Amino acid sequence: MNTIELKGIETVVFSCAGCFDTFKVDYPLTRKYDFEVKHTVELFDELIESGRLKFIKKVPISVTYHDPCHLGRNAERYEDWDGDVLPLMPLVSINIPPKPKRTGSKGIYDAPRKILKKIPGLKLKEMERIQEYAYCCGAGAGVKSAFPEMALETAKTRIEEAEDSGADNIVSACPFCSMNLQDGIKDKKSKLKYFDISELILMALGLEPEKLKQATAEVV
Repeated sequence: MNTIELKGIETVVFSCAGCFDTFKVDYPLTRKYDFEVKHTVELFDELIESGRLKFIKKVPISVTYHDPCHLGRNAERYEDWDGDVLPLMPLVSINIPPKPKRTGSKGIYDAPRKILKKIPGLKLKEMERIQEYAYCCGAGAGVKSAFPEMALETAKTRIEEAEDSGADNIVSACPFCSMNLQDGIKDKKSKLKYFDISELILMALGLEPEKLKQATAEVV
């Protein structure tokens, strides 16, 4: 963070939902900073709205969108509270005034959906549990490393929900979700295909699928 500020950087953009969440929510609890943080879906949404990104090609597929925990409910900032704790009895107290509730409803939910709805030919089909109520992919918080079987079963549950939506593809915006959901697809032998939202944007901008695969492989 010191390096970012010393270089005079005004905005930092993250493609990783976990990194975005850490900078947006966790770091401000112990250290203030004067630069803006954005996830790529927010930047893409702004570029599309301003006309700087223009879709020129149809992407005739149906997709369902998976809300990453770190881009959704966990991306809601903590609100400052200046009050008093009034003890009522041992182990029981109340806050005066009440502390603001952090329910997860202020995550980044609109931007990815706005993008998907503007891609020509693409049809968005929502799952039953979405936004702050979305079921976790199962990979985060070290679960995939410490409890891989649990992570896989969680992913398969989410894939089943995606299948129930009637969509042929599942899309998200988090590398951890990408890895675990694709593991779930493979283990479940699902017919679903996984896309990162950036891949669909590139397709709508005219990049051919084969070139997209090549570009993705080179990045990986």
